[in-house]
Amino acid sequence: YDVAIASAEKLYPQKEYEQAMAEFENASKILPNEKYPKDRINEIIKIMIDKQTKDEMYTRSINTADKLYNSKGYQNALLEYQHAAAYKPEEQYPKNRIRELTELLAAMRARDEAYKKSIAIADKLFDDASYEPSKSEYQNASKIKPEDIYPLNRIREIDLILARLKNANDEYNRLVDLADSFYVTK
Repeated sequence: YDVAIASAEKLYPQKEYEQAMAEFENASKILPNEKYPKDRINEIIKIMIDKQTKDEMYTRSINTADKLYNSKGYQNALLEYQHAAAYKPEEQYPKNRIRELTELLAAMRARDEAYKKSIAIADKLFDDASYEPSKSEYQNASKIKPEDIYPLNRIREIDLILARLKNANDEYNRLVDLADSFYVTK
């Protein structure tokens, strides 16, 4: 009994739980009325179930996070990688993804802020009828977010306004020239 207990107690801190449990079971067979080996067996069973649960939760979080990452759901992927890292802090993979996503999300926020600032400036210039500078600012915004159609639509609108203004100016100049020629010829 004592040899089996000593052997089990040596294996337990080394996390050799299955072997330690076998030794505690041997001790329990030798002295079936002893409570200590049964308590230790129950502790080991709890540890093994907790470990299995953590492994399953970790795997589930990693799988969910990877799917979110691949579908560009970066914010939710970051949360899932953080959950995975909490289940298994010793794992490097979720830590690497957390670092990568933190940097990516920061860059995306900076890009969004730059875009919003550029659009705000362009909108203000447009409202003030400063069409050329407004067009330039919309072009800058379009370079920041080429996938967004708002600045492209505004650029087209400005081009139409400028074309109308040019046509009106050309017509004005033509009429002034015509009036001047009538004046000269009386």
